[in-house]
Amino acid sequence: MGVSFAQNAQEDEVKYNFLSDFFSRYDQLAFTFRLEKGIDSITFPLDTTKIKVKIEKYDKKGKKEGEINFDNVVTIYQYKFTPIYSGKYKLPDAKIWSKNFQYPIAFNDTIRLQKPKPRIKLSKADSIRNVQEKKEASIARQKYYENERKITSIESRLNKDTEKLQFIGWSDKRRYVVNDTIRLVFELSKNFLSDYIDVKKISFEPYEIWRTVYTNEVNKGVEWGGILILLKADKKGVLKIPSVQINIEGQELKSKQIKVKIAN
Repeated sequence: MGVSFAQNAQEDEVKYNFLSDFFSRYDQLAFTFRLEKGIDSITFPLDTTKIKVKIEKYDKKGKKEGEINFDNVVTIYQYKFTPIYSGKYKLPDAKIWSKNFQYPIAFNDTIRLQKPKPRIKLSKADSIRNVQEKKEASIARQKYYENERKITSIESRLNKDTEKLQFIGWSDKRRYVVNDTIRLVFELSKNFLSDYIDVKKISFEPYEIWRTVYTNEVNKGVEWGGILILLKADKKGVLKIPSVQINIEGQELKSKQIKVKIAN
């Protein structure tokens, strides 16, 4: 028995993704807002004493504001966060403005912030005396970010040689050991997969979700959406994820069942 989701995204409504609940890096992608008829502005009163915010704007072809051949109609806003302090933060509500209409978005979410370690700046004299300490700090940061990228990156398994709408689910491995991080991925050859699938309605028993990462890309008009689900393998057993069915653009798409074993 699979899990089925009906299509809930309309062309005239704001589509948005809350991409993570944990932020610990510089300029980490946090939110993507999209409205096909164009976004004039967004009111999102984030506390800039806790988060440094970077906003990037794109047109429907994926061109970034400022690039050559950029369409003046902005359809996508991307928010990137850099934590300024460590702790929990309750997200404020947002409003999307388009052609004198406002689209309110209520957030009931609290995110976790971890201030990135500051880059070490030493005087010439100090750098000579502390070159080994600086080298070790640099290696530690590099290992941290490499591990973070390794855990949260997705190498798409969609067929790039077809324009047919695709939806798949998969895991990196069929066999894990206790204390591993189980990586489960759902992919759609269209942006905003979270518009069509609700992770909270999928059973991952006997394991619990540790983190969920949402990814969206628009590259030269080609869209891609992915959901990465991380679970801690805290005990041995078998994890069975039923097939997931979504309804999109009048089509019913179904992923295959995912089954992994966790051993000592």
